[in-house]
Amino acid sequence: MAPPSILQRCSAINQAIGVLLERGRTPDAAHQALARLANFGRTDLYDAAEYLLRDLADHHPTDEGAPTAA
Repeated sequence: MAPPSILQRCSAINQAIGVLLERGRTPDAAHQALARLANFGRTDLYDAAEYLLRDLADHHPTDEGAPTAA
């Protein structure tokens, strides 16, 4: 499998930040939360975002399989 493109990486990060915004975080707080998740997992923002989105999809599946914010 090819590595994700810059556009795919940015899209995943923005989607994860959007989910955090929907849950009441400010833009700065959402970015900081994603950065903390990346730091905790010793990974980058993209991998942290993918983890967050996958975790949401596992716990809140929709008909299309896309993650939703509860």
